[in-house]
Amino acid sequence: MRSWVSKTLMFLGGVFVVSALIALVAGGLYWHKKTALPERIILEVNLDRQFIEHAPNDPAALALLAQKPRLRDTVEALEAAADDERVVALIARLGSAPMGLGAFQELRDAIIRFSASGKRTVAFAETFGDMGPANGSYYLAAAFDEIYLQPTGFLGLTGLNYEQYFVREALDRIGVETRFERRDDYKTAVNPFIETAYTEAHRESLEHIMDAQFGQILQGVAEGRGMSVLEARRLVNQGPFLWEEALEAGLVDGLMYRDEVHAMVKEDAGPGAELLFLSRYLSRAGRPHSTGTGVALIYGAGPIYRGASGYDPLLGQQRMGGATVAAAFREAIEDDAIEAIVFRIDSPGGWIVPSAAIAREVERAREEGKPVIATLGSVGASGGYSIALPADVIVAQPGTLTGSIGVFGGKVVTLEFWERLGVRWDWLRTSTNANVFSMVQDFSPAQERRFASMIDTMHEDFLDRVVRSRGLSMSAAQAAAQGRVWTGRDALDLGLVDALGGYPEALRQVRLALGLAEDAPLDLQVIPRPKPLERLLAEQFFSEGPDNSEPQAAGQTHAELLRALRPWLQGAHDAGLMGEGAGGQAMTPIPAPLW
Repeated sequence: MRSWVSKTLMFLGGVFVVSALIALVAGGLYWHKKTALPERIILEVNLDRQFIEHAPNDPAALALLAQKPRLRDTVEALEAAADDERVVALIARLGSAPMGLGAFQELRDAIIRFSASGKRTVAFAETFGDMGPANGSYYLAAAFDEIYLQPTGFLGLTGLNYEQYFVREALDRIGVETRFERRDDYKTAVNPFIETAYTEAHRESLEHIMDAQFGQILQGVAEGRGMSVLEARRLVNQGPFLWEEALEAGLVDGLMYRDEVHAMVKEDAGPGAELLFLSRYLSRAGRPHSTGTGVALIYGAGPIYRGASGYDPLLGQQRMGGATVAAAFREAIEDDAIEAIVFRIDSPGGWIVPSAAIAREVERAREEGKPVIATLGSVGASGGYSIALPADVIVAQPGTLTGSIGVFGGKVVTLEFWERLGVRWDWLRTSTNANVFSMVQDFSPAQERRFASMIDTMHEDFLDRVVRSRGLSMSAAQAAAQGRVWTGRDALDLGLVDALGGYPEALRQVRLALGLAEDAPLDLQVIPRPKPLERLLAEQFFSEGPDNSEPQAAGQTHAELLRALRPWLQGAHDAGLMGEGAGGQAMTPIPAPLW
């Protein structure tokens, strides 16, 4: 009784507090929207932050991600501003934002389109990297007409550096054995746990990705700064740079403080020009793509798991829930006002069961006559690529990590570890294979053969879906597969994607699929649609979500364990070893280059 009363009081208190906060925020947005825009506008945006694709539809995620800028908001605000005669210039703050190359390219494309409208673009940084690398941020800055660096500032343009840990020897020392099956050699997610250094395939794959992405960065820097790619490469080999060195090398246009940059742009813009943050401009001017043919926008962000989408504050990452995404497709299919679907994916992969459930809903949408355009963000690999396969068209950025067509699965055996601690295990079982998923007991020879056969079947199924969906021969699919990760540009050449670009290209493909004019208006609607606050809080406090079959205690225990063991489990989590079951497409972690 006391527990029920406590939950009720927490729920009512949460409703009151969050309702008050939402009322304040909504009131502020309403004020911004109803306030007239200045006649001459200089937009200001902070690009020295981590951008997210979307916040999952639950109170915790919305609260924790409230201050994170959405990539689509910035892209669409710049799109609207490019056609707005009141907007005369853009000032952006840059530094060392933690983003993947695909996200940098999405923002970079938006800046280039804005600049093409004839409006001034100015980038300012107190420092690029703050005595650390900032290759991606400078690559983004190179898309601006002018770049200014604060005196005493630093420019960390040094090239990409991949670093990978290998814990095989450490596991040997503590008595932990690994039992993994993978298909094929380039499926390297488990390598940190079974190898002591890069294998030839692992090194080849990463070197190719690193060289390809670095080449794209060099090309962008060269184009933006009016130099050859060879000259850009020579300069990078001399980095990092202090402020005077950056100016002398032609990498920046001047050394100024923030107030000096703002004063200069305001003076050049003429009398009456006012500064306005880009987010406030969007709320006042209105979002583009809000009238016209109905198009659903469904997000699939983060590693793929069963259940609901959410946000893990301990690991600092979103998770794509198969139930949430599948339900969103069902909602879009049943809505007569929706004629097409844009499926935005930014995922390194995950478990095969929810991935297959999502892919089935994509197929159903097409069967119901609603074209699906998949657009990949920074990563669309392994399960993240498999859920895009049934789409009519797949779009990727040139630097998107794409493919990783392959599977792995297995377990770790900890018996020796426990024995070294003086812990003895004994066991009973009813059936021959009752212990197959045990983390204490090893596979028997027959179990090992059976598990290998299961991995073979999963791999063949993945390949078969690539052949059927992409119209490739089996030999071409096998050549593109092998568990290998490609860039989006590679994927286009291999027939794994259909076009390069981001949101604008995806909307262009929607119009083509529907037979609309190239400038036909579209009403882009995010699905699942926002739920009433009381429903979100009820699901949070009382576990009343339609797809939530797990007891709250299990989630609480999981969180407590993660909090205590996070330093040890982070690597295993990133490699997809902390999931349900013992097999699947799993995630494809790529060591984050030091941008």
